[in-house]
Amino acid sequence: MNTLLTRQTCATLATALSLLTPGIGSASSSMGFNGQSASASVTINITVLPTVRVLGDSHPQQLTATPGRPIEALQQLTISTNVARGFCLQLHASQGSEEGWRLQQLDGDSVSIAPSQGGYRVCGGHNGTYKLVLKHEFSSQGSNLSMAWPVRAELHTI
Repeated sequence: MNTLLTRQTCATLATALSLLTPGIGSASSSMGFNGQSASASVTINITVLPTVRVLGDSHPQQLTATPGRPIEALQQLTISTNVARGFCLQLHASQGSEEGWRLQQLDGDSVSIAPSQGGYRVCGGHNGTYKLVLKHEFSSQGSNLSMAWPVRAELHTI
């Protein structure tokens, strides 16, 4: 029985050693020298998906009006895009707030602002990071001197 264990151990050891030896243990490995150098070309394609993200959106949660004056609020936006043609941000006011709503840019990177159906369209024409300061002005409606932030934003690539 000791002889059998020794033979099995030797056979296992020989198999393991033969697998570690190049050329014997692996049929696909080969070496050859013919005096010429090898060359190859590799084509790598990297696809970068278009992204547009709002990195920051700061505005008051609650708006309060002074009687006889419009409700005013500042919104600070930071938008980043890798799309070469830029982005568009569609701003919509909640039901009843869109009438008498005015929007203007006070500071920041160059964008276009145009009225659109139910709101405004803010567009940047190239890739990069945009920092914007927007001034919203809403007409105060009768006795309604306080309201929640009424603007909803949808971000699009161009």
